[in-house]
Amino acid sequence: MIDLKYMPKLWVLLLFGYFLLLMILDIHQAREFISNSLFDFIVHPLSGGSAGTLTLFLGIYPVLAILIPLIVDKMENDMVVIRIRNKKELFYQHFIFSIVISAIFVIVMVLAGGMASNLLTGSVKNLWPTEKGSIYFYLENKTSFPIYIPQLTSFKVWLYIISSRFLAILSIAVLLIFLKLVLKKTVMYCLSHYHFY
Repeated sequence: MIDLKYMPKLWVLLLFGYFLLLMILDIHQAREFISNSLFDFIVHPLSGGSAGTLTLFLGIYPVLAILIPLIVDKMENDMVVIRIRNKKELFYQHFIFSIVISAIFVIVMVLAGGMASNLLTGSVKNLWPTEKGSIYFYLENKTSFPIYIPQLTSFKVWLYIISSRFLAILSIAVLLIFLKLVLKKTVMYCLSHYHFY
């Protein structure tokens, strides 16, 4: 697991604050629509929610793009200093870090959506499979709503939200780590083998 000494504390606080601000704005955007169900505050069918696209693309991805290279550089510099030669161990540490950071982001988004639902509506009920939910409200052909009901159970919606957000964040984190490691090796190779005049 990654030691906390590799975390640039000021950057972590600033980036986490930025992420929280965007998530609050995304929750507020979901509230602008008809939001009476727990999942409306997490992933609204139209736009918004604590795990909405604004939070994901403008919140989490930029945070990862800044934070991961900083942490990887600190880890690798420390590893070189203490002369650890096991590259697999370093890669596993990076991979475990990406899993942990993805899980943390998902947990924060889910908890924030649940808290917003409880504060703003007084409940954390899943109304999507009912005619009181926003899915029914936005559906053009209301007669086809019974077809969707089995897909809107709490278990299936939770499974979709958690797995899709976790995998999206994890894939970006792993891609950033891979690019950081590959680009650094490529640049170092080019600098060591070619002379630029």
